[in-house]
Amino acid sequence: MFEIGLELIYNDTIIQRIIDTTTILNYKVFVVQLKNSRFFFSIKGDSIILFINGFKTYLYKGDSKFWSDKVGDETYKYTLENDSFIRIRREIYKSSKLKLIDSLIFTKSFLSIRRIIIYPYNYEYKLSYYKSPTIEKILNFLLKNVNEYGTFLVYEKFRYGTIETYISTYHNAFGLDVLRNLKFYKSKLKDSLEKILLNSILKYKKPGGIWTYWIDREIAPDFDDISIHSLVLKLYDIPFEKNDTLFKKFFKTDKNCYLTWLGDSIIPIRWLGSIINNKDCDCIVNLNIFRYLGDKNLCSYLNECYKSLNNMKDKWYLDPLFWFFYFYSKSSYKCQELNISKDVELLLKEYDRLSFRQLVLLLSSANIMNIRNLYFDLAREKLKHFIQNDGGMPFMFYTPDNFNRILPTFISIDAFKF
Repeated sequence: MFEIGLELIYNDTIIQRIIDTTTILNYKVFVVQLKNSRFFFSIKGDSIILFINGFKTYLYKGDSKFWSDKVGDETYKYTLENDSFIRIRREIYKSSKLKLIDSLIFTKSFLSIRRIIIYPYNYEYKLSYYKSPTIEKILNFLLKNVNEYGTFLVYEKFRYGTIETYISTYHNAFGLDVLRNLKFYKSKLKDSLEKILLNSILKYKKPGGIWTYWIDREIAPDFDDISIHSLVLKLYDIPFEKNDTLFKKFFKTDKNCYLTWLGDSIIPIRWLGSIINNKDCDCIVNLNIFRYLGDKNLCSYLNECYKSLNNMKDKWYLDPLFWFFYFYSKSSYKCQELNISKDVELLLKEYDRLSFRQLVLLLSSANIMNIRNLYFDLAREKLKHFIQNDGGMPFMFYTPDNFNRILPTFISIDAFKF
């Protein structure tokens, strides 16, 4: 059986580069290296054309039920069969004698191709609607780890050594922020996961368009949670209460930034053995506020943050510079004076010395920004080795006390997607 489709042309999440383009019989032809052989193909409407020694044969010919092509001294005859997949019986004749019978199988998504996206590095191409085996494996892991609340089990390790579990919709919103960028990716697993996560963040939304980090215990609401939950509902075009006016009261004009917590200057919540102080601003929180509001008044503050993050030890985030890369790369709003791409490219060259947390954040940022080079490919190959047998990533601390497998697994989708 000769099975052809995107899984064969691009057989994993590392893009199999189209090594060349050429013209055959006035068709634009893409040359793909497949192991030790080359595959020459072209797309015309919904039809797929394969070129063999300069001759063309239609692997699929629109809505035709029967067709045949002369390929050198051989005759290729095709019969379209209706199936859950599009299955085509091919008979190859030489000198009127039947030489070979095989089947070609196409998914309907493959035949929905309408465009080819060109990447800047080395003329990389991808076909729309590619279903990646690696991403499917990751999505399956995430779906299996959804709990009865429609959220994920996450962990908190306090200083005195005990480990607690808690329930948070923050990881739902974080994940939906990733999945929305896969809107052209056709997958039942993705659709199911999106539906569950969206239902949960709507269920646990508080009046006024407010979310808190935990849903199983009391905590004051903060603008990081409000921003990222609001952002994903906005991305999915789901209406919710207007909440942007909440932010104005907590804008600190002397520093051009927003405070973190809604409430009094001192929030009566213990964290890392101290009382949460709301008198100062947080760089990553303000970056997510920027992503939601698009408030350019934050640009001067974010620029100053970025200059200091490389040498900063932040008790709220581990590797704050890499989190800044990640969230800023995802922002549809940009600050004129703030360009992170050169720094991302420079750090990619050092991929082999990075920690797992740094690697997954940096590689995802590079992929989102369409940064393609040799180091990107090598880093992605290295990251693939972290994938566990169940499809998830290893445990990762993202603050000194909070850790789980869910965040790095979601982030890895941004690294592996095209």
